[in-house]
Amino acid sequence: MRVLVSSLVLAALCSPLSACHRAESDEVPIGRPTPLAKVQRTDRISFLSGASAALSQAEDALHRRAAADDALLRTARLLDLAHASAARGDVPVEAGWEAKAASALARIDRASRGGRHGEVEAALAEAKLDIDQAQQAASIEF
Repeated sequence: MRVLVSSLVLAALCSPLSACHRAESDEVPIGRPTPLAKVQRTDRISFLSGASAALSQAEDALHRRAAADDALLRTARLLDLAHASAARGDVPVEAGWEAKAASALARIDRASRGGRHGEVEAALAEAKLDIDQAQQAASIEF
């Protein structure tokens, strides 16, 4: 009886190890990125980096009370490209951050046109955070 219990306990302890071994030995598909997914990831990182730089330019212009329309449009365009890439690449986390950043950009535009500087600052902070989160999500290795 003691041998049976010992062998059952030993089998229970070793079963997770055997599952890991099977996954590593290509017996179980673990999902590797396709070459297209790798390129899309690189593109997203580039788009998001450009969007971050454009948003910084817009922030500088808004602080000087100058026109920030071009920089905001460039930011929105780059975010849209990153969002489209994430949606095509089936990366919902990144797409979610990019959509939130785009929403914050729209609030920046509305608030700056209305002269509501407090709302502009809050939306700028949110947009910067959302773009940063999207960049971090895109930078995670497959």
